Parts: sequence; structure tokens; C-alpha cells
Amino acid sequence: MVYARSLSKLDSDVKSSKEDFIRHLTGKYEEELPPIWAAVELMTMGQLSKWFSNIRLRKDRQSISSVYQMNEKVMTSFCEHLSLVRNYAAHHARLWNRQLTKTFILPTNADEALVESLYSRPVNPR
Repeated sequence: MVYARSLSKLDSDVKSSKEDFIRHLTGKYEEELPPIWAAVELMTMGQLSKWFSNIRLRKDRQSISSVYQMNEKVMTSFCEHLSLVRNYAAHHARLWNRQLTKTFILPTNADEALVESLYSRPVNPR
């Protein structure tokens, strides 16, 4: 059901798109939807987050996450959190001192530079 709604929304976005690359792809090729690299260009952060978290097989989410040296649960939490923060920022809402309903999971076994950049204090003080 969620997949069908997401697919319907994407189809609607493609059909209503005025983007040159979408018009080119839909005019030149017979596929119902453009390739994923083009479809992602039309997605909002929220849609992209939902598509990622709704990938049925955990191993597929993990495969994508591993490119960023993250666990798929951490990556899913980042996507949800960034979508929320982006929406607040886009609508000129205050971010300072706000209790966010979605917070991201901090990675503990990722690249050291990534981990340290996400903590307010160094993880491994020298």
C-alpha cells in the first residue's frame, strides 16, 4: 500500500515535471518511469527518505549504506532527521533550542573522522 502510493506520487511528479531532462527521457524512451538517477532529482528529501526506509530487503539498504561506511539503521535515521531539519529550514522555522521529533543515531563503528565530526566533543581525546 505504501509502495503503491509512493509510486503513484512519483508517476504524478514525472508527468507534471517541466524539467528538460525528464521531458527528454519520457519522449525518447518507452519506460513508464525514468531511471532512478533521474527520478531522484524530482524527489523531495521526505520522499527520498521514505523510499530508502521502505526498501524491502535489509541487505539492499545495507549495501547502499556501506558506500557511506554506515550501518543501514544509522543511515535511515540520518535520512529521516535530515528530512525533518530541511522542512523546518525551508519553512523558516526556528531550529535553535527545538526538540526534534526525529533524531539520528550516532554511528559508533564508522570512519573515525565521520564519528568525531558528529559528536560535540571528540570521541577519542588525545
